[in-house]
Amino acid sequence: MTVLDIKDISTEDAYIYYRKTYLGTAILELQSQPIEVPIRFLIETEPTGKKNIEVNLKKDILYPILPVIREIKKTILSISDSGNLPC
Repeated sequence: MTVLDIKDISTEDAYIYYRKTYLGTAILELQSQPIEVPIRFLIETEPTGKKNIEVNLKKDILYPILPVIREIKKTILSISDSGNLPC
């Protein structure tokens, strides 16, 4: 299982500056087939600078959920650290 990309990332209105909510589509490769899964994720930045990420899949998949969420979080963190998330 690999995360190929997260596309169509958009923000939801948020009134707390250290919590940002996003919508997007994760492209996953499961059992040699790419599938698109709509996701909603939240990035909360602690005062120390650490980022906590929560991910919700909007579609059921036929694969164990914990490894999928762990890989999606890694991808979101790398996109966030590179500065490619919308404000």
